[in-house]
Amino acid sequence: MDAIKKSIGVSHHKEKENNKPPKPEPPKPAKLKVVIESPPVCFIRKPALSTGAIFTGLLKVTVTEPGVVFDTFDLQFLCTEKAKKPVANHCPECSLKTSEMKKWTVLAAPKPLAPGEHDFPFSWHIPGHLPATTHGHLVDLDYHLFAEAKTSKGDIITITEPVLIRRAIQQPESKESNRNFPPTNILGVMTMDNTIYPMQTEIDLQLRIKNVVTHKENAMSRWALRKVIWRIEETEQYVSPACPKHSDKLGGTGKGIQHEHVKCIGDGVMNKGWKSDFSLEDSSIEMEITAGLDAAIKSACDVEATNGLRVKHHVVIECVINEEWAPDHKPKHIASTGAARILKTTFGVVLTDRAGMNISWDEEAPPVYQDVPPSPPLYAEAPEYDLKDLEGELENMGIGSDPSSVAGPSGTAGSSNAP
Repeated sequence: MDAIKKSIGVSHHKEKENNKPPKPEPPKPAKLKVVIESPPVCFIRKPALSTGAIFTGLLKVTVTEPGVVFDTFDLQFLCTEKAKKPVANHCPECSLKTSEMKKWTVLAAPKPLAPGEHDFPFSWHIPGHLPATTHGHLVDLDYHLFAEAKTSKGDIITITEPVLIRRAIQQPESKESNRNFPPTNILGVMTMDNTIYPMQTEIDLQLRIKNVVTHKENAMSRWALRKVIWRIEETEQYVSPACPKHSDKLGGTGKGIQHEHVKCIGDGVMNKGWKSDFSLEDSSIEMEITAGLDAAIKSACDVEATNGLRVKHHVVIECVINEEWAPDHKPKHIASTGAARILKTTFGVVLTDRAGMNISWDEEAPPVYQDVPPSPPLYAEAPEYDLKDLEGELENMGIGSDPSSVAGPSGTAGSSNAP
């Protein structure tokens, strides 16, 4: 019994120790702060055509104690890839990969800093081929700044600042796509915008189904539309890399496991709202579909990177039609033949961020001051005065009519520089 009590007491004591709040860390002799001066990073156009973005900022160091000597002081621009389906589930190196994109050496040698605030500017031309910040089902790709300073007394001061990188892909406003549906003569024509944007709830599509009437001997066969189903699909692909410990599992260094995930980010059904024209000359069915993204579903923009990450989007349209028959002399006497088909077609679309007022840095023009002429400004015309009329005013100004009374180079009135 005593042993049991002792063990219970020890366990309760451990639980109480675990429930205690952590001890506060001693104050650091300095504080770090990152201030981003450049506009939000937004790449314009596709990775192969983008010229990147200019990224500038200030690293502020506030020293709170005297006599602080910094041995090392560095700033890094890092990219992290967090695989959600790693090669080894319990391996942190397989799950998280950190790459250094840029490094600034703030202090190359030990240096004391006086108490107060010190500013260290930094800048970088971010290449346009880098993938944008992506949070998907298979991977989370993020960027951040990481600063680390070490003092001569062993204090380590760090700060992490996330950096959001977006991409705006510019495409033509709309396009027209044609689809054939063999073995029938039906032709589908879709007109829609090439680009859609996150959280866009209204996307206009125009669909026209042509050649829905076929003339046979003493009869007419036609296809009638019953239902239209639409959805927007997101396809994400990613290659989970293996760390050096688990690279042999895949047969060598630099290999990984490719994953693919498809999800629906918006869907809908139409049971009415189209126009049918069953004349033999121009038989067609026309409709306007208002599609949109589901705000409750998280979506990622289009990405194509060299690390195996790829995100694409498609609009899928399914039209349910059934065949009807009517004699030529009684076209209103329609009878269903029982035959039905599903016309399925897929159209590629680009999901991208809005560019807004952002333009590529190399397309920015310097300011033009149209009201300022290229030559210096002219003086206003002064009226002519007689010197005799201005003698009183000249005396008040300390200037006499005698030229010898004018101040010389030394600034003393009437003085001479001759020995």
